[in-house]
Amino acid sequence: MDCWVVKVGLLRGPLVVLAASLLTGCPRTTTVRIVGQAAPGRPVFASGGSWGGPPTGISFLMVAPCAPPGAEPWDPRPRPLWGATRDPTPDAPPPQQLTYGVLPAGYDVVRGAPRPGPGGVPPLPPGCYTAETDGTGWLKFQVARDGSVLETANYSR
Repeated sequence: MDCWVVKVGLLRGPLVVLAASLLTGCPRTTTVRIVGQAAPGRPVFASGGSWGGPPTGISFLMVAPCAPPGAEPWDPRPRPLWGATRDPTPDAPPPQQLTYGVLPAGYDVVRGAPRPGPGGVPPLPPGCYTAETDGTGWLKFQVARDGSVLETANYSR
């Protein structure tokens, strides 16, 4: 993802301040992909700094249902089904892979996702889902009736 570039040569006074305050930086470029399955309906995700590059640690991962057909970008997003977020100051580096429903030590459930019950997080039922990680990584995937998982679109940049 490229950062926006603004030429402020013609802007004066308050417009320069406004433009500068809106442009605070670019998100970290990341990718997210499915690298396997731990069990039916339990995809294993990995993240990297570039497509096909070496894996990097995952500090944040969120899985949600796909938006309904015809949804507009400004419509509310579906509530996450599961997600993991890491304490920002842990001693060990983050894992290079995360499995859906498994919360590693030092991680908490992302805000908005339900807390797992006594039986843990159930496998994903058949349907369409999205996964996003910290930075710009985002993908869409399908879970089939047999629990197999297939990436259908990858918008990681």
